[in-house]
Amino acid sequence: MCSQTITKTCECGCGELVGRRFRAGHNARMRSAETLRKIGDASRRKVMSPEARAKISHATRDDKNPAWLGDAAGYSAVHNWIRKRKPKTGRCQNCGAQRHTQWANVSREYRRELEDFVELCVPCHKRYDLNCLREENEQLKAEIARLREAAAP
Repeated sequence: MCSQTITKTCECGCGELVGRRFRAGHNARMRSAETLRKIGDASRRKVMSPEARAKISHATRDDKNPAWLGDAAGYSAVHNWIRKRKPKTGRCQNCGAQRHTQWANVSREYRRELEDFVELCVPCHKRYDLNCLREENEQLKAEIARLREAAAP
């Protein structure tokens, strides 16, 4: 098989032979100033009125948005959803202290329900999470023991 380079004349009209491969700059497509201006005008961001932006925002809010995941959303998405809809008071719902608070999930399922989240101070939130982990650990140990008893001859 013979290796040949296909050549043709440059598109700009200079008469130079150009190989098969693209040579940046020389045989690039040239655009007129008017065409470049039109491209620039089309690609610039259009300015919308606040009413138009609000209308679009409302039309694609929550489950109307094509990217909406609902209850399948992750940890951060659910916390962001809560942050937008349930403002913090700065008061712990457990001990009543006025300090920095965090949202704690009650059901441990991270559903999009406002009642499923409580506002706790950092120490109470840590205690709550540790107690939940202990309970889950105890339940897991009981389940393993039950399975071992069932499997024993």
